[in-house]
Order: sequence, then structure tokens, then C-alpha cells
Amino acid sequence: MNKKYGIHIYEKDNTPGFKDSYAYDEWFSSKEERDKQYTYYNKPSNPSPKDIVTEIDHPNYETTSYSLIEKEI
Repeated sequence: MNKKYGIHIYEKDNTPGFKDSYAYDEWFSSKEERDKQYTYYNKPSNPSPKDIVTEIDHPNYETTSYSLIEKEI
């Protein structure tokens, strides 16, 4: 049996007065390609001082989570 490799992406917006969420799957032709993209999505951010000040003045209420998925085809 062959497998299909993907990333399940869940995005949530908790902006006051507006709440929304949605999920979708992103599929790849190989496990290695999927794992490379997953690593990219989960790499730690390195915000600049300007980004930090902007975040204080205009907080981001959006969160995104990623899960590895596989499916038999």
C-alpha cells in the first residue's frame, strides 16, 4: 500500500468581537518533503525590536497549529 503524507493546519482568530477558526490539509508527494515543510512551519521566530514594539501596540490574536498526518491510498 502507498501512503500520502500531509500536514493538518488549524488556524484560530480570537480578535475581540470577531472569532473564527478553520482547518485544512496540505499534501506532499513524499514524507521527506512534508517533514521539511513541517520543520519550516515550526521554526522559532526571531522578532526584531521593531516587531516586538508593533506586537505590543497591535497584538496578534491569531494562532496556528500544525499536525503531521498520513493516509493510505
